[in-house]
Amino acid sequence: MKANFEEKSYESYFNSELSSLSEVYFAPGQATEGYFGFDVAAFSLNRRLWRRLGHPFWIWPPFSGTDLASVTLEMERFHGEVLDDLPQIRCNLLFQYKRPERMERSTSSEWKHWHVPYFRYDVDQNQQKLLEAIHHSFAANVLVAYAAPATVDVNRLVQCSIERSIINNSNFKKAADLSGHRRNTYVHAGTHSVACSEPKTIRNIDLLETIEQLKQETSLNSNLTNRQLIKEFVNGVRAVIEQDEYFGASFRQLLERERANDYPLYQAFSTMANVRLLTGLQWIVGF
Repeated sequence: MKANFEEKSYESYFNSELSSLSEVYFAPGQATEGYFGFDVAAFSLNRRLWRRLGHPFWIWPPFSGTDLASVTLEMERFHGEVLDDLPQIRCNLLFQYKRPERMERSTSSEWKHWHVPYFRYDVDQNQQKLLEAIHHSFAANVLVAYAAPATVDVNRLVQCSIERSIINNSNFKKAADLSGHRRNTYVHAGTHSVACSEPKTIRNIDLLETIEQLKQETSLNSNLTNRQLIKEFVNGVRAVIEQDEYFGASFRQLLERERANDYPLYQAFSTMANVRLLTGLQWIVGF
């Protein structure tokens, strides 16, 4: 049985709950979207388009538009002010959200490992290779993990959100632990998984406890400002993805469209927005 909700729905509920259960969590791209109120900006002189939008014109369009450089400058200023007002960054989190299937037949491939109905999701090998590379590049300074709900029903998902129990009803696995596997299976949230094709039992991780431990053990240089930490982390992620055999070429093409060397913070957040669009990875920072 396939889930009747989108990964985006689970992601939104998950991020909202994480921010409420922990000290402060900041999904950088979302802050920008909330501040500026738009996802895409464009300017057109096409009369037919403006007519359909309810603003017909004969010679000049009704709105003159604005210089995108001024928008970029405002975004750079905004990002800097937000980072300066926040406590010091202590860890970086990268989540790959998964929408599971519910397997209820004894003929299902992994039934022999559970003998009861179970959940499973596929592990994309190109994606997995990238996650492992990021994990190894940053050692103990970043948590790279899969997050998947223990439900396929949208009504149950909404109920968990209302009860603030999304995290307690999710399965978390470090990406590095799924190396060499094409599927992950589990019965309940908070229990171990069996990764396949060659079966391997993988213990569950307590997400909040793991994050707190990461904060304590992180080797991030405490003398760096939040602005410096952001730029350092993003440059590291960028270097890994640019060299990736599968995602690298497309990622470099996306970056070539962004010419903002004079705006390092804007460039950093734009880079991670492209990472998310290309790979589905959600970046969150913890304080």
